[in-house]
Amino acid sequence: MPYPIWPTSPVPANLRRESFWGEAVQTFDSGIEVGATPYAKPLVRYTVDMVNVPRTKQQSMAAFFNTCRGRAAAFLFADPYDYRVNGVVCVNTSNLVNSFYVRSVEGFPILPASGSLAIRRFPADAAATFTADYDNGVVTLTTSPSSGDYYVASCHYFRLCKFDSYNEASTIWEIFNGTVAFHEIALP
Repeated sequence: MPYPIWPTSPVPANLRRESFWGEAVQTFDSGIEVGATPYAKPLVRYTVDMVNVPRTKQQSMAAFFNTCRGRAAAFLFADPYDYRVNGVVCVNTSNLVNSFYVRSVEGFPILPASGSLAIRRFPADAAATFTADYDNGVVTLTTSPSSGDYYVASCHYFRLCKFDSYNEASTIWEIFNGTVAFHEIALP
């Protein structure tokens, strides 16, 4: 299923980012705390304060919220602070030698933006031919790698997100304020 892409670019000013781990911490009466998290990496929660946003942009954001059926469907968002990788070594999956996820610098799977993915084969320093599934981030090379080959990827990428809330308020005629909140979800 192709995910819809966040409609406004650039992202409106007043974007707040907050990393979260979904952690649970238990404090015992001795003062010792034990914590755990289900995540392998921090996810990001976003809040956009729409201060004095023109009605046309407000309408496109309201329509996008409705396209996603509120909090029901996921969408793609290009984080303006963290949206590209350059020269990251690709990691082969255990399923097929020639299929792998493109990964961020930290080593986490990412969803490359369609048309932005470039993969090079080393030590030959040649462009690799591949197919990419942009819905799940799996890249498949058209020829299997030889022993000693490694592949390097560069691309822009998206975060998979879902809405938390959307609200709006009129300040003066045709000028609106409001808040849009959404969070990154772990890749399937």
